[in-house]
Amino acid sequence: MRKLAALLLLLFLSAPPNPASGANYPKDLAKIDTIAGDVVLSQDETGKFIRLKGETILRASENMSIFRFFRPKNAYDAMLLRDFTGPVACPVQFFFLALHKDGRFSVSRTFGHCSVSPEMKIEGKRITVSFKAFGKMPPAKWEFDGRELLQIE
Repeated sequence: MRKLAALLLLLFLSAPPNPASGANYPKDLAKIDTIAGDVVLSQDETGKFIRLKGETILRASENMSIFRFFRPKNAYDAMLLRDFTGPVACPVQFFFLALHKDGRFSVSRTFGHCSVSPEMKIEGKRITVSFKAFGKMPPAKWEFDGRELLQIE
């Protein structure tokens, strides 16, 4: 499952089609089998979006990508998404999309740090995302339990 998810993520992270080249939109980029059902990653002229069972559940910029896929204790599936929000200090923002067995989903608030390569680990049903210090910016640590995102450091 992880190898398949990694392959799909690699395909999704590859360069998006260029609208000027005459690409037809919307364009499906990848399909992932999750605990809540099939998730389809798509793109149109306004950006990227995620559909669950045919319904759009999340829209973001054309720069959104899946950074990591998790399945903590088979309790839920989570995608750590990242989106480039613009040419300002620390422009990369992260957020979680959690998918549950009963078909429910939730999207966390955004979080970030100038250190854009976080370390991640799963402990039980919790996912921890840790950023190292960057310049004068201290390290930061976030924890996600499938429903709530908390900054713990």
